[in-house]
Amino acid sequence: MLFLRHTFNELFGKDNPQTTKLRFIEQIIGPVQSVYWGHIPIENFEEYTTYLDFNLLENILIICLDEINSIMENWQQLPIGGHLMLEWKI
Repeated sequence: MLFLRHTFNELFGKDNPQTTKLRFIEQIIGPVQSVYWGHIPIENFEEYTTYLDFNLLENILIICLDEINSIMENWQQLPIGGHLMLEWKI
């Protein structure tokens, strides 16, 4: 949502028209994080997202997990005071 030029203030609060969209995204991100950290097996991922009526294709999930892993590896190698810039092309 920030990518779409919304400000943090616009995204806060229950009255925000974007809140529903953000909650939907959070409900997808949560299981992706759980797979990454090993809390749920990748083959059980769909069990945690079927209620959303949304299908994240397995190859896209693998790509997301690879990207997370790459970011985490780069972050862990940063010297103290270093920074990591993330940029995604859509």
